[in-house]
Amino acid sequence: MATKISGSNGNANKRARSARTFTEIAKDYIGLDGEEAFCKIDPTSECKLRQPKLDVGNFIRHFRSQHPELSTEYGLLKEFDSSAKKARLIPKRLVPVDHQLLVEYVIKMIANRNLPISFVDWDETKLLLDRLSEAVGPGISFNGKIAKNHLQAAAGKVKSAIADEMKNKLISIKLDSASRHNRHVLCINAQYCIRDEIVIRTLGILEIKESQTANLLKQKIMNTLTSYGMTLDQVFSMVVDNGANMLAAVRKLKEELVMLSLREDDDSEKNFESNDTLTASL
Repeated sequence: MATKISGSNGNANKRARSARTFTEIAKDYIGLDGEEAFCKIDPTSECKLRQPKLDVGNFIRHFRSQHPELSTEYGLLKEFDSSAKKARLIPKRLVPVDHQLLVEYVIKMIANRNLPISFVDWDETKLLLDRLSEAVGPGISFNGKIAKNHLQAAAGKVKSAIADEMKNKLISIKLDSASRHNRHVLCINAQYCIRDEIVIRTLGILEIKESQTANLLKQKIMNTLTSYGMTLDQVFSMVVDNGANMLAAVRKLKEELVMLSLREDDDSEKNFESNDTLTASL
């Protein structure tokens, strides 16, 4: 005669089974053939796992990975209730930061640590910056374009400060060129005195994509000096290597300075003659 198990008895059996260890439960589904052990948790699966010597831990891992549904049913997997998981509470901390400081930190990471401008668009960076921007205030955001604009503005301020330092001073210009991985750059430095101390400022690091002729180098140097409000008559000396094109460029700059001086002398003579004529007429 078949016996029907009541709900209360079924729950009792389930509690009794759950009180057993994983090792005890797993042994019910491991067959033994002498010292050899084999999987018998699902006779219909034709599972071929066999071990020359019984290792219950390996069988438990096998049951969980290859027979997950039966492992859950037989109590070899702990039931996980995702709804019962509590949300992690993130503590709020008071940190003195505003929009200006946030921009400053980002610019320093790009300028001082040689990070690419695109680093602000990296997923990990955006996670951090978005949180900080949200704390700073609504409407604050960062991306590569915004970072580039801030970087250009900061560079403009530094350039203006250097231009003010060099105003009406005699300057020694140092020129050097370098090549690496088919990229050619021209570095222009200025050396001058501030309060009896010699300082060196980098005026520009220019990538040269054309042929580095003397005329081209001369024009690049002139454009850089002009962008700082400098004139050739402020240049006290120029220091270069022994490259033929660099030496030729310096000679052309010297010729330019001589021509400039001649034009100024000619203008002065014309003004003097004009003043004499005016005086005679009076």
